Amino acid sequence: MDALLADFFGAPLNVQKQDDACAETLLARTLHSWPHEQVVSKRQYLDYNQAILQGFPDWNYHAKILKDITEQVRDSQGNIYIDVMIEPTCTHTGVFEFLREKFEPTYKYIRLPVEWLTLTISLVSGRHKIAFISSNKIIDSTSASTSGLGGIPGILMALGRPLAPPVTDMLAPVPPLTAVDTKDPNLKLRMQVLKQVSKGSQQERDHLRERVLRQQDELQRHLDYLAAIRNYCT
Repeated sequence: MDALLADFFGAPLNVQKQDDACAETLLARTLHSWPHEQVVSKRQYLDYNQAILQGFPDWNYHAKILKDITEQVRDSQGNIYIDVMIEPTCTHTGVFEFLREKFEPTYKYIRLPVEWLTLTISLVSGRHKIAFISSNKIIDSTSASTSGLGGIPGILMALGRPLAPPVTDMLAPVPPLTAVDTKDPNLKLRMQVLKQVSKGSQQERDHLRERVLRQQDELQRHLDYLAAIRNYCT
């Protein structure tokens, strides 16, 4: 079991060892930082990590297992639940590619927040494998350089290219221009994005505008599709 965790969280990051440590049916869930809850398959999770490895070869989880393996919770099916705290650090010395966008090296040193993970370990063909990863909560972000965000959203924030906030209906339909909708569940993320944009250069703002326009086009295609099938749903 110790070797399994060492392969998964080892430094430097080794995606091939992570592949071997995880079950083929692995699911990874993130309950924070992304605009919406994320649940991804093994392939997508490892693709994310491969992109991180390419852009940040010195990625280090700084993982700490909260309890001794013999003290971990086990269920009636023999699954083992392991709580882990990570506080990743990395330096942007390679080309980081995400969503078909390439980020040339900036040589920025990035410290991500302390994050609480729970791993579910199952017995697969006689070997222990990681079957489920739950990224539960950000525990401490005081030392982070990512505006409190973890994972890839935190990396993008540190590089000045934050993910766009989710499209949601405002609770106040037409608020005054000076008003802030404090009940908006995405207010914190929106404010972080606004601060990042306001600090950027004109070139960076132009680049972000292009991304926003592309996302608007994509949303319009989704709306057109929904409108096309709406009549068939009555």
